[in-house]
Amino acid sequence: MSKTAVRRQRKKPAHAKPKKPAAPRPMTDRAVYIGLALIGAFSVALGWLLTDGLYWRELILLWLVIVAWLTIAGVAQIYRGRHIPPWQQSLARLSLRPVGFGTKEGKPLDAAHGHAPVRTALVWTIILAVIVIALAALALYRPF
Repeated sequence: MSKTAVRRQRKKPAHAKPKKPAAPRPMTDRAVYIGLALIGAFSVALGWLLTDGLYWRELILLWLVIVAWLTIAGVAQIYRGRHIPPWQQSLARLSLRPVGFGTKEGKPLDAAHGHAPVRTALVWTIILAVIVIALAALALYRPF
């Protein structure tokens, strides 16, 4: 190849615009749930190894309390009209789907500000979280 041919191949056309980087794909709800399960399993396994298996029950309960707290906080923030990160929106959708928010056919989460069904969903989320944590504590600490 001649010198001129090499230069022509390297030279960019004047009308070519630099490409913008592609927008990041939104995080799926499934990815958030799997991530939370992996974090919980890793935390319990690490706690098991570090404490010789003494406190694994407490770690499971602590993980359940943290997930319940994040879910309740997400629903409360949406009810108050605040913007929350996408991973927390995935947790809040668990409670808001039954009342029609956050589904493909339903209303978006941003429209849930101040609605009575969202407040009802928040109360039911708190009640269900307390019940699940209490049942988990009974199951984990029941003498066999």
